[in-house]
Amino acid sequence: MKQQGGNFIHRMNVRSSQQPRLHPRLVVVEVNRYDAKEGTSVQKLLSMTPAPNTSVSIEVMEAIRGKKQLYCQAVDTKTWADFERIALPDATMVYKHADGRIVTNVLEGQDSSQPYKFDSRDDVVAFFKTLLGPLQTVHLVDSGSFERISDDEVRAVFVMIAHSGLSTESKYGHSISGGQYHDVYKMVNGEWFLKSLEYVMSYQRL
Repeated sequence: MKQQGGNFIHRMNVRSSQQPRLHPRLVVVEVNRYDAKEGTSVQKLLSMTPAPNTSVSIEVMEAIRGKKQLYCQAVDTKTWADFERIALPDATMVYKHADGRIVTNVLEGQDSSQPYKFDSRDDVVAFFKTLLGPLQTVHLVDSGSFERISDDEVRAVFVMIAHSGLSTESKYGHSISGGQYHDVYKMVNGEWFLKSLEYVMSYQRL
């Protein structure tokens, strides 16, 4: 910026800087001011607002991975009491197709009157008890990706593949499906619990 008839020329350049070393997320603004009267140049370094830190510690990631593994084990072994260790009482869970439609059945010929959308932990457990009672299942998830929302909330995405079939039928009534769990976990009394789950199914064969 140049002021006509004034005493100074003010030029501002924004650049990344290696010296001096600041926080790696800081953007450094270099301000050069030439004082015509004094014949001197003054250089200042000003730091702008840092970008939000969304990183998650290894300890937190491992704790949440453990909860996701417990979720899969509880579903596959039908140990429903474990859901008290997995999810908050008011946890919400919804299971969708890739186009946004809510899932209504996972096996050919299954009753399709109940959408897979639940507003509490007890609701989803009661539904799973009925749905999965006659089924054998196995759920496999990857190691997940994580993003910190706040000091006590973390978003996690897990890729999943599941096999399911009637325990009384070896040839028919089987399903293979896969997709992504989009979860939010909340820290309560020093422990991480599932706050919300949105499963998006991108693959299914009946």
